[in-house]
Amino acid sequence: MSFSDPIDHAELDRAIARLRAFEREVFFLHRLDDLPYDVIGTRMGITTAEVERIMGRVLDQLRRRNARRRRVLPLCFSRRRR
Repeated sequence: MSFSDPIDHAELDRAIARLRAFEREVFFLHRLDDLPYDVIGTRMGITTAEVERIMGRVLDQLRRRNARRRRVLPLCFSRRRR
C-alpha cells in the first residue's frame, strides 16, 4: 500500500473510538482544533508534558493498530511538532 491508497475511514473511526475518553479529547483538540499542547494542558488541567505523553501514546496505539491491519494511516497520524 502507498499513501495514495484509499483509507478505511470506518476502521479509523473504530480505532479512535477505542481510545480512552481523555485521550480522544486531547487528540481531537490537537489534530482537529489545531490547539497547541500548552493550551490543551491549561484547558484540561494537566501539564504540557502530560499532553505530549498522551499524544505520543495515542499515535503509537493508532500506528500499532494500523500495522496489524496492514493499512496506511493518513499523514495526520505521523508525529509532528507542537
